[in-house]
Amino acid sequence: MSWEPLTAEGFDNLVRPLAGLEVSLPWKGAGTAVFLGLGAITPPVDPRRKGRGEATIKIEWDWRIEDRARVVCGSVNDEKEILAGIAALEGAKIRSIVVIGEIPELRVEFTDGRCLRSIVLFDDDPQWSIRLPEGRWISAKDGQVGVGDGAR
Repeated sequence: MSWEPLTAEGFDNLVRPLAGLEVSLPWKGAGTAVFLGLGAITPPVDPRRKGRGEATIKIEWDWRIEDRARVVCGSVNDEKEILAGIAALEGAKIRSIVVIGEIPELRVEFTDGRCLRSIVLFDDDPQWSIRLPEGRWISAKDGQVGVGDGAR
């Protein structure tokens, strides 16, 4: 799998085109994973699978959804609260996607003031990825953000 580090400007150039896309297909994956399919959804070839957005944001471990003043839900909430929190993101539009901190955490900001934030709580890299429309993936590794041909 190829992977090359990105500068802050390089990251911004790659994710800026995602601003304005709508969350068309939010879902909870295995464990605590959360996925956001963005933009137009291509139907799946296998009916047992989800469709695929123009781009996808994936956070595999810990995360939380915030509104302007509080945490709405997070990866440690009960299943019912998590499913409701994720489902409520459907239709939200991306305002911006940023990486924050020395340990590169992802912050997905929506036009309505909510945000989805990754939070690594283990002795490992943050477990988030962004699949870009052309198929490459952005992720964090060893304190850096980079782009490659596969998801982490």
